Amino acid sequence: MAEQEDQAGLSNIELGYSIDFDINEKHTSSYNYSRVNPIQGTASFNLQTTDTTEITFELPSVVYNPYKTFLEFEVRPNTSLGARFYRHNNMIPISQIFVGDRQSQQLMNLSTNLHRYQKASSLDNMRESYLSNGPEQLIYRSELDVENNRTAADNCGNVINEEMLYVESTIGTADEDGEFKYRVRLSDILMGSWFSVNKSILLGAITVIRMVFGPGNNYYWQATEIFEPAVGYATLSQSVALRNLRMYYAVEKNPEIVSLLKKKISSPGGMNYMIPYPSVFSVSRTTPETVQQQIFITSSNGRVLQKIRNVLFKKASQVNEKVDHDNRSFATKWTKYESRINDQKLQEFDIEPAKQHDYTTQKDKLKGTTILSPLVLQTNSFMDDDFTNSDNYVSDKNSAMIDSNQVCGKPIGNGIKYEPLYTTNANNSYDLISIVVAQKKLNVKFNGFTVT
Repeated sequence: MAEQEDQAGLSNIELGYSIDFDINEKHTSSYNYSRVNPIQGTASFNLQTTDTTEITFELPSVVYNPYKTFLEFEVRPNTSLGARFYRHNNMIPISQIFVGDRQSQQLMNLSTNLHRYQKASSLDNMRESYLSNGPEQLIYRSELDVENNRTAADNCGNVINEEMLYVESTIGTADEDGEFKYRVRLSDILMGSWFSVNKSILLGAITVIRMVFGPGNNYYWQATEIFEPAVGYATLSQSVALRNLRMYYAVEKNPEIVSLLKKKISSPGGMNYMIPYPSVFSVSRTTPETVQQQIFITSSNGRVLQKIRNVLFKKASQVNEKVDHDNRSFATKWTKYESRINDQKLQEFDIEPAKQHDYTTQKDKLKGTTILSPLVLQTNSFMDDDFTNSDNYVSDKNSAMIDSNQVCGKPIGNGIKYEPLYTTNANNSYDLISIVVAQKKLNVKFNGFTVT
């Protein structure tokens, strides 16, 4: 173990003063929210169906909490669609996001499969957090599907189980397009990222947040019925208007914490943090009997491996099906799962959803999340391999797994070979998305920061 730690560059990390300030009452954080508008691009623009628009925000060098950062904006068709306007709920229409400084340092950098990353991330939100985001984000007992036989494309909710609202349409007559209002906390849709750090941090430099919005056809579509997103389905016939885009961030107002952090980053070695750093890997397969990918996790991904989330999506061209990972009995995508690290199988037996292995092996970690039953998990099917020995995703939002300043996970050292394997329904085609969350070291000094 000591040799692995040396290879990962962990043995010489001095974390210094813990950022878990809640251990002492005098260091309890309190916040005021500040708002910023884009410095590159505009707060209102047309979101094209197939093209993209780049927007940049900059946060000043102040003590702030990344976990509490959120976006607000509105989206509506420019002219009447003559149909209902649909969206995937709890997702924002971005295809890339970069967070770092004005130089070359990266706190996170994601540029592929952001729509699916967001869908997979939103599943282990705290239930209370999800409900507090606004009236349009609901966990509810649906009456939309009396027969309980909706297809994955028609995921509006389930009559038997309380679930998230997966897709949403504007209300009114078929030609009343309406408007969607967004208020989304970035930590809810970007798991294991910079926005998962739930502590006050001073970076010693301006934080640059660059987002690429669009294409609109990854997130919006039109249909003729209010509760049937596949009836009369069509891709958008025009661009949509995105208006009043603004970002809110939580500024620390406890003067003792601000003073402590300024003093620490001004010391000779600065202050070290361990922060989560996400990477996305994917593979596509056409009508296979198995779907497998081989991932080589190296120091470029991080120093310590924390968690890998595997999600098998239907390979689809229609917007309403692009984030379909329903694995219930009538929509079965996979029948067995296993994974290996350096050719060693991680499970003692194959995971079979027909026997609810997927739920029972992950049940403890899902307490308090929006996954409330085996059926809801299979509607939103995923398999996690966790290397932190954490008890629960919700309680661990304030523990070593993500938030506290500790090394937590499996040292990557000279590299790790990881292989997830699904036995599948060979009648369909699939995209396997693997989200790798590792830790990197953030070193902050008075004149900036480095991430290694």
